[in-house]
Amino acid sequence: MRPILLILLARSGLASVPTANIIVFYASSGAYANSSNALFLGKFWANHLSNKLLTSPGWPFNATIEFFDTMSNTGRVSAYCLSRFANKKLPNVTAVLGPFGNAVGYAVSAVAVKYNIPVVFQGVVAYATTNGIVKQLPSLTSSFFIIPSGFTFSTAIDAYMKVGVQTVFVAYLKSASFVAPTTACQAAANVAQQRGIHVLGQVAFTPTNTTDDLYQLVLTIKSLNPDAVVWCDPQTCTSASRLPYHVLPLCKRANYLPKALSLSDCVDYPLTSSLYADGLYPFISSGQAYNARCSGNDYTEDFTPYSSLFRPQTPAVFTVSTPH
Repeated sequence: MRPILLILLARSGLASVPTANIIVFYASSGAYANSSNALFLGKFWANHLSNKLLTSPGWPFNATIEFFDTMSNTGRVSAYCLSRFANKKLPNVTAVLGPFGNAVGYAVSAVAVKYNIPVVFQGVVAYATTNGIVKQLPSLTSSFFIIPSGFTFSTAIDAYMKVGVQTVFVAYLKSASFVAPTTACQAAANVAQQRGIHVLGQVAFTPTNTTDDLYQLVLTIKSLNPDAVVWCDPQTCTSASRLPYHVLPLCKRANYLPKALSLSDCVDYPLTSSLYADGLYPFISSGQAYNARCSGNDYTEDFTPYSSLFRPQTPAVFTVSTPH
């Protein structure tokens, strides 16, 4: 299994600069096909590194970037890593930018750790949770997960400020085995406070909470009437078992249309097609996980970067049909 693409950055006259051979994993199909844009961003990054090498005196390394399509397939990833990392005819792998998704990510780590190859994950935590205890497994000792606090929501909060948002409510899933929602929403609350926005509430719920529990939370938010709501529970868009806990049907049940609602990584997933068909997704936004200047605003619902259009000052309630 060969990488579909190999980009060689300029080496002419730079023989003394050490070379870093980096593999970037992406998925063109399967469960993780719409979860990241690593191929496009990787090419963008490769060009950036090439420019830095040629234009920045003292730039410390030259790089080759190899791209491999996981197709969201764990077996395919394992077979490729076993072959590529041991291949003596190709340059040794310096580092890996790991694929999105725990299963395929950990398949890379299991092989990379044998060669002490660093793996930097996107959207995958470099540890495991067993019986509520977080620890780093031996297979993950060369793996890392790096995300700056508030990155996903900082620009969304700035966009809220430009239109006069003064209050926000933050709610998120708290789970020992899935920490991303907690990290994202707590960062959103912190950024909002730092920008001078009043956080009316910051509430965590767990996988054991019922839909009625979450409905009561929605009623609380409705009564507070914040200018914006940030809700972090991506699994309601990616897991069929969590779909019934999606916040939008709960808002419909409460006849509540938030003035602005930002969902963390819960936009444009096939699993939510019925919610789109029911007309629940207009005006929903999602903070971007990468810079919009790279490829445009294709991670948001509307043309306004990082934030969709706000609801009217006096929005109509949801139309609830009743049987005759």
